[in-house]
Amino acid sequence: LCAVVPDTTTNIKTIEKHLHISPNPSKGIINIGKGTTGKYRIDIYDINGKQILGKTDCQNQTRLDIGSYARGIYIVKLADQEGIFIEKIILE
Repeated sequence: LCAVVPDTTTNIKTIEKHLHISPNPSKGIINIGKGTTGKYRIDIYDINGKQILGKTDCQNQTRLDIGSYARGIYIVKLADQEGIFIEKIILE
């Protein structure tokens, strides 16, 4: 069996130009801003790959509170019609 995996490198670069996550490191509240229009999905994973938070239908600026989770490194994944962006964040 063989799977065809589309090349999304170009799409990742496009989103990266329009995405801002702050503050990083964070004490709990993170702001995720997307400079382009349209809805997107945010998923946050712990360092072991377990999804701890998922939010759909986000638009422009999204504020999330992850302060109830343990200190450490987390992965933020944003997906929209343009592609996928992945960023590491640190929770202090």
